[in-house]
Amino acid sequence: TASDLNMVLSAFAKLNHPAPRLCKVIANELAKSRTLRDGLAGEFDTRAATFLGWSYAVLGEWSPEVADLVLHHMSTSGARALLSDESWMQVYQFEAAFREASAAAVLRGYRTQSMHAFAIEKPAYSSQLHQEVSTVLDRLGIEHETEHVTDDGMAVVDIVIDGPQPSAPRIAIEVDGPLHYCSNVPRRERGRTVAKRQLLESSGYVVVHIAYFEWNEVGSDASKERLLRRKLQIANLAAFSHEPVI
Repeated sequence: TASDLNMVLSAFAKLNHPAPRLCKVIANELAKSRTLRDGLAGEFDTRAATFLGWSYAVLGEWSPEVADLVLHHMSTSGARALLSDESWMQVYQFEAAFREASAAAVLRGYRTQSMHAFAIEKPAYSSQLHQEVSTVLDRLGIEHETEHVTDDGMAVVDIVIDGPQPSAPRIAIEVDGPLHYCSNVPRRERGRTVAKRQLLESSGYVVVHIAYFEWNEVGSDASKERLLRRKLQIANLAAFSHEPVI
């Protein structure tokens, strides 16, 4: 059933585990439906359709059939009224992942509702790991903002650095603790982490990730400074450092 397929595929997506064959099978079954109201397509309600779209977005599997299914349900105002905040976020992330597709252009028409559902208040605190990274940036003389709320209000970035020129993209430094990674595969990012990166990149940020395990492994303050400088250089912002990329 649609519910079973959604449950299985979402498990793959949450664990950020590729499932191309499963995605293809679901898309093929959707294509067999004569209309979006019968066959497998007819089993999906609006929330299930947006959840399916989110899973495809996280796994990077574009499907016109899934896009048509999402658009079909989003075209009904009554169905949109039943969406939860989580569903609206899934719509936004589906659009962010496939921004170049024609379906994304249609979904952008619902962005105001997505943003309204997901207005985020700025957190009052940062984790110890965030504070350590911020302290190292201070020592390097790099101006930055912690717990930055994006202009659209859809995400809170751990640390933001303005580009070297006004026209340059801003850097979003995401300091990822253990909850950003799978517990059974400790160094594999979870699906939600992937989705947030897609969202930030689609909003024009250059995303730099600092994993808790690599931060802890480098040890000394000097090593942490080198780690940060290297990551900023890899992000094509060599203006922040005079040392060559290793």
